[in-house]
Amino acid sequence: EYEDIVLERGTAGLGFSIAGGRDNPLEPQDGSIYITKIIPGGAAAYDGRLKADDAIMAVNNIDTSNVCHADAVNALKLAGSTVVLRIRRIADESLEEIDVQLVKGTKGLGFSIAGGVGNQHLPGDDGIFVTKIIEGGAAEADGLLQVGDKILSVDAVRVLNMSHETAVSILKSTANVVNLRILRQNNINSPEVFPLNRIQPADLPTKEEDVAPIILPPPSDEVQPDPFQQPPPTNAFENEIKGLEPRVVSLNKTGCGLGFNIVGGDGSEGIYISYILAGGTADVSGELYRGDQLLSVNGIDLTKATHEEAAHALKSADKTVTMVAQYKPEDYNRFEEKIQELREQMMNLSVSSGGSLLTSPENGLSNVRSLFDYDSYKDSGLPSNRSVTIHNTGLSFRYGDILHVINASDDEWWQARRVGDSEEFGVVPAKQRVERKERARLKQNRYLNCKVQQQKYETILSYETVVQKELKYTRPVVILGPFKDRINDDLIAEYPDKFGSCVPHTTRERRENEENGRDYHFVESREKMEADIQNHFFIEAGQYNENLYGTSVQSVKDVAEKNKHCILDVSGNAIKRLQVAGLWPIAIFIRPKSIEWLMELNKRLVEEQARKIFDRAVKQEQEFGEYFTSVVQGETIGDLHENVKRVIKEQSGPVVWVPASDDI
Repeated sequence: EYEDIVLERGTAGLGFSIAGGRDNPLEPQDGSIYITKIIPGGAAAYDGRLKADDAIMAVNNIDTSNVCHADAVNALKLAGSTVVLRIRRIADESLEEIDVQLVKGTKGLGFSIAGGVGNQHLPGDDGIFVTKIIEGGAAEADGLLQVGDKILSVDAVRVLNMSHETAVSILKSTANVVNLRILRQNNINSPEVFPLNRIQPADLPTKEEDVAPIILPPPSDEVQPDPFQQPPPTNAFENEIKGLEPRVVSLNKTGCGLGFNIVGGDGSEGIYISYILAGGTADVSGELYRGDQLLSVNGIDLTKATHEEAAHALKSADKTVTMVAQYKPEDYNRFEEKIQELREQMMNLSVSSGGSLLTSPENGLSNVRSLFDYDSYKDSGLPSNRSVTIHNTGLSFRYGDILHVINASDDEWWQARRVGDSEEFGVVPAKQRVERKERARLKQNRYLNCKVQQQKYETILSYETVVQKELKYTRPVVILGPFKDRINDDLIAEYPDKFGSCVPHTTRERRENEENGRDYHFVESREKMEADIQNHFFIEAGQYNENLYGTSVQSVKDVAEKNKHCILDVSGNAIKRLQVAGLWPIAIFIRPKSIEWLMELNKRLVEEQARKIFDRAVKQEQEFGEYFTSVVQGETIGDLHENVKRVIKEQSGPVVWVPASDDI
């Protein structure tokens, strides 16, 4: 089918990436120009009609159906402020757009949502999905809205390619009568949606792509940005934050503090929450959000407080901290944009000394784990005449290496020593330098690929502050990336005395010859397992053939108590959940060298399959890279196997490096 889409370029640009062309076809004998990604914040994302895999047939009546890639880029760049795109896409008759009108009444809209940019409900889809219809609400009374529906617009405001928080804010700000446009897939049996990503017990499909992820809705009177990590407050959907009104939040401090970071405090813009620590007190409570402004702490007014005054009020508070918070995502985003501009201006200045995150070994932040590979021999920017106190020899390192930072007074270069057998020391790029260069590289890549606007909050991995911890258990193992299934099976088969798998839970009826506790833990009722999932007793769970399956924290501990590494076939999200449960996994990522490498190691793969596997691996590393213990590569499967075994041996403990807790 064909569609004409008109976009207004504006200051944010068109906001999409393209690939293909006569000189670089994505498919044999197909020289079309294809949309590969919709960039949040751009015109395409705001309009909402353009999709990945759409083919651009014409730009302002200029034929682009069979042109070179550079010609298509030029056509888009020269198209002016109003751009008319002729799009070709494969018609999907199973999809239906439906208009739904809801009247809130006294019980609100009455449904839960999940998804959004950075919090995908379905792989590769940044859309907002309905995950539960709440009893007594407007959605149930109307009867048209269903679980699994994708929300396209709210009162004519498109919510495609929006963050979860923005979508929630739009829904909460609606009037009594709300008009929704939703997209529904009619030819599939949509399962109920449960909290975590899919699992793979013995009788489920074994490949990751075979079972779609399923996410648990919040309890019927709740809504939350992340159903697993952030338990929601106890109010109903429409009253959870009561629009943007101030609300009272009480938290009990733990040994790790309150579990959030703050920014702001020059007396004009206020104090905002900029980060929620996964597994921390604020995260577990679910009552605070990134973008909340803190108005007061235990009666102390913070509306005009400096950053230091706000930090002191939080740190000096008693065990119970009562705060007044107000959700202001737009104000916070404007503040972050201003700070980002100032950071980039300062980063471009040549400074001989200055503040740093690691000002001295005594501050507890002198040990860091590298989250990238660095080859000093390839770095032409190493300092030669800078005022360093030891020497200017570059120190190369790999992802996961622990570095003891000796001197961090310079914002461009640190002096560090590698912790381990070699104890090498030298100069390494500072956190600020790494992130600035990577940000510039990403910006250049977007420009070359017609990505006009830079994403503002893209995670850039550099260093992670770590501390040593003595473990009293055998660490579980999570392997991600291509060939993980084969490596998992080989470890258990080759070393059954060192590796094992845990017994999953299920609500399915026990079959003949199955034994409870050996084949499965057969749960007495669905309600019991749903409650346990809500209480975070499971690291991953899902539904298959109308039965629940899950991997519980206790099952992992049972394997660890046998002095065995529990091999877990789970998603990257489970790494964080294991950490929250106090089980620090050895998380290993297998990084593919290339598409050709994948095809060489698996002769049955065609190029399209290999490309999808490669792209999936790239996405996994981008999304979960900060949680990996190590990244391994190898020429052969045997190399991968040996490298994985080496990492497990090195990381088995009992003393290991784990991420340090934040002060607040």
